[in-house]
Amino acid sequence: MDHSSAPLSGYAVQGYYVLLVACGSALLFSIPHASRVTDLIRPHWDPPSSVFFAVYGVMTALLGLARGSAAASWDTAGWRTVGSLLGLVLFGQFLVLPHLLFSRALLAGRDTILLPLIAYVTLTAFMFSLIALRLELRAAARNTRPFILQHAVFALFVIVPWILSLVEHVPHIVAFLSPVGAALGMIHSASAMEHVVAFAFVGSVVVLQLIGIQRSIRRTHAI
Repeated sequence: MDHSSAPLSGYAVQGYYVLLVACGSALLFSIPHASRVTDLIRPHWDPPSSVFFAVYGVMTALLGLARGSAAASWDTAGWRTVGSLLGLVLFGQFLVLPHLLFSRALLAGRDTILLPLIAYVTLTAFMFSLIALRLELRAAARNTRPFILQHAVFALFVIVPWILSLVEHVPHIVAFLSPVGAALGMIHSASAMEHVVAFAFVGSVVVLQLIGIQRSIRRTHAI
């Protein structure tokens, strides 16, 4: 096992450090100026919380992508690797928990959405970790490097649905196929159907990746 790709290597610690710094910086940017604090009591006040929650969603997803990419070299891919990936994603969520608790103040009475948002972001990061792992395993079999493909898939998931939802005549619910669109929608009072679409889409991708990993495990044992 390469020490640079071990579950808790220095490389992994750097990933968590980037997550904390990025989320902390976005949180500071989202805090309103002292002259606007009185606006907190006004129902129409809309805090600039979008920056923090968008950064939180994207950086957590990137962390999942990085951990999944590294996981291919830990050991023979199996359910233990999948469990380790989930644990590493949850560890990242634990580290940013202070940021998330403070961010309740930015939600202006909508802080009940925080738990569903954390659950969604966790599931999304886990999804990207599984996608990265599968791409690494396929690339290893073909002796290629999937770095560009991994980030292209990431951009496809994160950016394309969100941009499409801004196009005229495209249903707004398409935005909830993107981690950014879903995160922003959730903090702006998304409907129950939009929540279902966001979770169902990510959940279905996770299931598909798990099925693919199970097949890889069977092929490995069959050899």
